[in-house]
Amino acid sequence: MIDALHIIARMKPRLLIAVFVLASLSTLGAQEWLTLTGKIDLLPGYVDHLKPNVICYDSNCGQIWKPGGLTIDYELNNGAYELEDPTMFVYCQDHINGQIVEFALDVDADTKAQRVLVSFPDEAIFNAEVHSPADSRAMITMLMTYHGKAYHKSDDGGAVICGGLRDVFGDAFENRQVHLKHLVTRQQWTAETNQAGHFKLAGLPAGRYTLQTDAFTDDADCKYPARTWQINVQPGEKVVLYRIISSATKGYKCRSEG
Repeated sequence: MIDALHIIARMKPRLLIAVFVLASLSTLGAQEWLTLTGKIDLLPGYVDHLKPNVICYDSNCGQIWKPGGLTIDYELNNGAYELEDPTMFVYCQDHINGQIVEFALDVDADTKAQRVLVSFPDEAIFNAEVHSPADSRAMITMLMTYHGKAYHKSDDGGAVICGGLRDVFGDAFENRQVHLKHLVTRQQWTAETNQAGHFKLAGLPAGRYTLQTDAFTDDADCKYPARTWQINVQPGEKVVLYRIISSATKGYKCRSEG
């Protein structure tokens, strides 16, 4: 009997190359063993493997998704990620379950599509296009259960709001105070935006809040009125949000969204 090794040895070179190409494609498509099973708790309906016909060319990447729901792409063990970037509409860092976690939100300048990114530095980065607060909540709820190398279940000291303030042109509002008030207890918190317009409010109890910015006039004599929004925060929730502040001044430089 002629064994398989002898058969391959007698193939023409072109056929042999084809065999290796097919074998390589098969390996690239078979990424199921790289899933995060046991390291993350998924919400009902979500699965942790590549979508049909998706080929992952990086052996450390994968997807969490469900039909009609989010598609969260991730990459593992590929070094540190620099999410703290002035171009990000939102960025903040927190310490959760013994792990450093970075939260960011990017907004496409043309399509206005929003993409949430969550990084566990030097371990994993996740990103997904989101279309509603419910999408962001579902994504972050799952990712906060991620078991990294330093994971240990702990009381994380309440909810966190990672925010960003921009004008209608996408420019950041720096050094602006943001006031948060719990509508039941009347407790208040204040934060100040950095040069990228980012702010963070942490250690928050669950409940309904008002988020307010003060009125101000900028260097171009554009007048911005005080703005107030209402936000619902669930126990221990990590909220990623940004707000657009329109000028009340009419004219080219200070035109309002209407």
